Amino acid sequence: MEVHHHAHDHGQKGWRAYLKEFFMLFLAVFCGSLAEYQLEHKIEADREFAYIQSMVEDLQKDTQNIRTARQQIKAQDLHFDTIFARYALLGKGYDRALRQGLEKVIGYREIFPVDRTRQQLLNAGGMRLIRNKAAADGIVGYNAKIKEHDKTLAVLDEAFTKFYDLSYQIQDLQLLEADRARLGEAGLALTGKNYLLQSDPAQLGYLHNRLKTYRLLRQVLIRRMDNLENSAIELMALLKKEYDLD
Repeated sequence: MEVHHHAHDHGQKGWRAYLKEFFMLFLAVFCGSLAEYQLEHKIEADREFAYIQSMVEDLQKDTQNIRTARQQIKAQDLHFDTIFARYALLGKGYDRALRQGLEKVIGYREIFPVDRTRQQLLNAGGMRLIRNKAAADGIVGYNAKIKEHDKTLAVLDEAFTKFYDLSYQIQDLQLLEADRARLGEAGLALTGKNYLLQSDPAQLGYLHNRLKTYRLLRQVLIRRMDNLENSAIELMALLKKEYDLD
């Protein structure tokens, strides 16, 4: 008698086993994604902190540069009092104090705010890393103050160029230098020469007006520097507080 045996596939998995495998696979993928997210979050947080530290260093340099430039500009500006007090003597002869004053106010100390961090933040998409709204607003506000300063500086530079060009059109520097080499500084006043190429009242009046404008804009620049310095100090304090910097 032939006996038939039913074959049983003992290796076949049940639905519970498949569900378990699916869950384990899902858990592995989820944990991997979570770890990757946390790593990316940490990297961005580290970059944010590095940007803030760099920004504070830039602000420290800016405040020092502002103070140095402002001090030199104010020291120069003292000569304007001498210039305007003695300006009527310009066409009458050589006045040493007046001429030296005119030489002393030529040029001015500019400041160049450090922009290594600001450029990366504002122009290279770095601001997305600054999650602290107060810090982000402070950085943007400080950048606006710098733009105000730069606009004033551009206007001042134009006024200085006009004064400088007219001054050198009026003065006879060739004769002045020749006599100075021959007679010395003290002997120039004894020559009776005014060392001007043009000494008519209109031209001297134009030069006086340009000197006034030049001085006024220098004073505006000083106020811009004051505002910029205050903004830098406030931003430094804010960043140090928000990011717990020493």
